Amino acid sequence: MKNLKYLGILAALLAFPAMTNAEIVVKDTVTPEFIYNQGYSDEVSRLIQVKTVNPNKPIPAPEEDAKMKNFGWYLLETLDPAVDRPGNFANHNTKQHSSIDDL
Repeated sequence: MKNLKYLGILAALLAFPAMTNAEIVVKDTVTPEFIYNQGYSDEVSRLIQVKTVNPNKPIPAPEEDAKMKNFGWYLLETLDPAVDRPGNFANHNTKQHSSIDDL
């Protein structure tokens, strides 16, 4: 019984360094690699990058396309309201399933 007590103390002391090395700081969680690996879209990555540089700066809209291209999309949306225009609301290209890229 006496040795079991010392074995428990030894196990607790050996587990202590493992707990202290498992830290994630905010600086690591706003990197583009971390955001991509967590499955967020490019739009979320862009917003986080803008807000980490200067939190008081307003978020700029993505650059607009050429006028003829916008007019073409306007005609297509008028003829078929169910058409999915890329970037109409936000460019969320999230992963919906598990893949080998998750490793």
